[in-house]
Amino acid sequence: MKNTSIKPNVILNPKVRQLLNDFAALMKLPVVFFGTDYSEIERGQNSACSPYCSLMQKEHFGLDACVALDKAKHAECMEKKEIMFYTCHAGLGEIIAPVKVLDNVVGVIVFGQLRISKKIPPFLQTREEKRLYMKRPLFSSEEIKSLQNMLQMLLDYITEKELVNYPQDQRMMSIRQYILHHLGQKISLSDVAKASNCSKSTLTHLLLKKGTSFSKLVMEARLERAEELLLQEPELAQKDIARSCGFNTPFYMARVFRKLRNTTPGQLRKEKLR
Repeated sequence: MKNTSIKPNVILNPKVRQLLNDFAALMKLPVVFFGTDYSEIERGQNSACSPYCSLMQKEHFGLDACVALDKAKHAECMEKKEIMFYTCHAGLGEIIAPVKVLDNVVGVIVFGQLRISKKIPPFLQTREEKRLYMKRPLFSSEEIKSLQNMLQMLLDYITEKELVNYPQDQRMMSIRQYILHHLGQKISLSDVAKASNCSKSTLTHLLLKKGTSFSKLVMEARLERAEELLLQEPELAQKDIARSCGFNTPFYMARVFRKLRNTTPGQLRKEKLR
């Protein structure tokens, strides 16, 4: 089956920026919102790379190594769909959490560059390296767990208040695209939910908010496509139109047309092509 997963950009409510700013200021840690493609979407106030990390990239590990590790952890976090903690090459801790819309991961929030040990890493040799390392905020394992809990509460709030969302047209367009690409087949709620990276209940709830249902959405797509073929392909037989649009027989297509369009396929074609 063709994969038509939803991968649109996301819209951030202005409150998200304030939340990231507050979190960064309170924790004295950089906080950054990344998209699924590792692009930076939003950054908390004063969330620049620390002098220690900049020095480590320059003198020890290189920027490419840091980026490669971060990308790998981002991908792992998005796959697992859960908060993760990891230690970077420079010996600092990073907390990364998935941001979800309709059960679909649309990005990750990362905060870190935090010190997790009082001991200085053995690869630090100069006085300046050691000084900058010791300036990073120190957190115990229990405090890190508390930070993760706080971040989860922040994410729950963002999700509940719908502060991160898909552009409405783009979100529904992706669902309709899947349906249109499979009109000649049996289309199930499970198939569309899977292609949209969400649960069946989430998809049903979304459609209810739009004032429709799954069956109505699919039937309307079948009807619209049948209307197009009836008018644009006057030589095409109704049985072929019915089959390509997912109607079992031309008789069933005619019955649906009478019920929902107050006409028949033949009458529609005749009236429009006069």
